[in-house]
Amino acid sequence: MEDLPKITYRTKKVTSSFKRNDHRIRQKIYSKLGDRRARRIKQFLNRVSKDIVSKAKKSCSLIVLEDIKGIRKLYRKGTVKEINAE
Repeated sequence: MEDLPKITYRTKKVTSSFKRNDHRIRQKIYSKLGDRRARRIKQFLNRVSKDIVSKAKKSCSLIVLEDIKGIRKLYRKGTVKEINAE
């Protein structure tokens, strides 16, 4: 799982190094790089989940799924007022 921040860091590094003044071209490249990052993360998470399922099958274990609705809201940055306002 430590590879996920690396993927994001590399994408941010590439986008920050791009110094073209044309907004349309910059937007196109940022969008392309963002899509690429999303695909890489999705592929990585897919591999991890596939590995978990295969290990569970081998050891005849159960996988318990949890309802994680609202978990992002718990860890958002900001003041207490801002978080409670949502």
